[in-house]
Amino acid sequence: MSVIQFGIFEAHLASGELFKSGRRVRLQQQPFAVLAALAERPGEVVTREDLRKTIWSDGVTVDFDQSLNKSVTKLRDALGDLAASPRFVETLPKRGYRFIAEVRKSTESASGAESAEGASGAGAKGALGAGAQGAVISAPRLSRRLAFLWLPAAAVVVIVVGAFGLLAAAGPAAPVEARADAPPAAKVAATRSPIFAARDAYERGRAALSRRTEESLRLGLDHFARAVALSPRYAEAYVGLADSWSLLASYGLADPREAMPRARDAANRALVLDARLARAHASLGRTAMIFDWDWPTAAWHFERAIALDPGEATTHQWHAYFLSGVSRHDEAIAEARRAVAAEPLSLTANTALGYVLYLARRHDEAASQLERTLTIDPDFAQARRDLALVHVQQGRIREAVVELTRVATLNDGSAAAQAELAWAQALSGDLVSARQRLADLERRRTTGYVPPDALALGYAGVGETDQAVSWLQRGLSMRVAALAHLPVEPIWDALRRDPRLRPMREAVNATLP
Repeated sequence: MSVIQFGIFEAHLASGELFKSGRRVRLQQQPFAVLAALAERPGEVVTREDLRKTIWSDGVTVDFDQSLNKSVTKLRDALGDLAASPRFVETLPKRGYRFIAEVRKSTESASGAESAEGASGAGAKGALGAGAQGAVISAPRLSRRLAFLWLPAAAVVVIVVGAFGLLAAAGPAAPVEARADAPPAAKVAATRSPIFAARDAYERGRAALSRRTEESLRLGLDHFARAVALSPRYAEAYVGLADSWSLLASYGLADPREAMPRARDAANRALVLDARLARAHASLGRTAMIFDWDWPTAAWHFERAIALDPGEATTHQWHAYFLSGVSRHDEAIAEARRAVAAEPLSLTANTALGYVLYLARRHDEAASQLERTLTIDPDFAQARRDLALVHVQQGRIREAVVELTRVATLNDGSAAAQAELAWAQALSGDLVSARQRLADLERRRTTGYVPPDALALGYAGVGETDQAVSWLQRGLSMRVAALAHLPVEPIWDALRRDPRLRPMREAVNATLP
């Protein structure tokens, strides 16, 4: 079989190309090979060892685990798939992967896609290839509202697979007769409402946000902006914008005075469009927590979000951070466990559980949880960073330096990652390297944003307490997100004894009863 079709995608095995609605999607050779290996065995568990034997020959020396993880990540990015809630590639921790979408195999394209060689006749074959000989394509039954419409079969495939919930809600499959004169699926999709393109942009945005790197967060922001431009009343896309800005501020990648008001405005716009949208309330709760330090308002929004959608993992995750911030650690851990129960393979939910265990000073449990998280994806930088913080508390400083060195690489040398590495290097006794990194960060401040709390941590590591306190005070005035946990975060233990930190802690907790 030379073509594998699933949803609106086609994998052309002979040429090694992936198409979406007839348009080629960039995908490198190894990720495509992973796709082919999985899609040729739909519904089956394909072990990591199977993939190694199939794609990485024994005679080639590579870091197999890292190569496979990166290939799967690139494949998911190309498909707009999410590891936490997959539509195509499901991860089975410590075992392998399973292709969970319905697959159809054929010898020619059903979408009119042209191959890399650009065969001029490909588009003229029509949307359904063998349909002229009476082939029948199965597609879920359309709702009665659409039953009166005459739709070419290819359009049915695109709409049913791509539309909001139709695939899940339509019921059992019903045959749809193919028409030889049906236009290519890509052309049909292009003539339909932009809501389909908006939904696609939204899903890609969510997939990008789940990676939590600067590149992925800014890519997510771009996708959500496109979704809003295509569909200005798309409430969930505004929540995506809010979350993007909020996360950029949280990770020290944007000035909170610029990013957080944008996050609040976008989330409020989402609520204007849909007053019962749980994720909008969760986003506003997060803004109230990390920027306003308005704990009662944050609590109200989180409780409202949970009441509207008790199964939303992100809400439980952010609510857990809230509970940690107000020193309700047992409740925070329970809430983080609910997030993991809702999405067992979510990297962010599993990392959040490790982090709230760390804030509760349950360091051995935190280390075990974060190590388990890294079996899902060894390159998830946030889990490695949090594991390094745990190692510091356990006295495993050299291991912390190793982890933070890798985090700095995974995060493309972000200022926050560099500052945390400088801090750990100083704790390990390598003051020369620590001071060099701090000097580099001071130079970076002249051309871009460097989070004040990151500099404070670095200077605390090298023993320059006055500089550290000064940068913390500046961070407080800027409402830096990380300082919402100033009263409970272990990394500030050494500074917390300084009397100048007392008014800072009081400012963060001013709205607590």
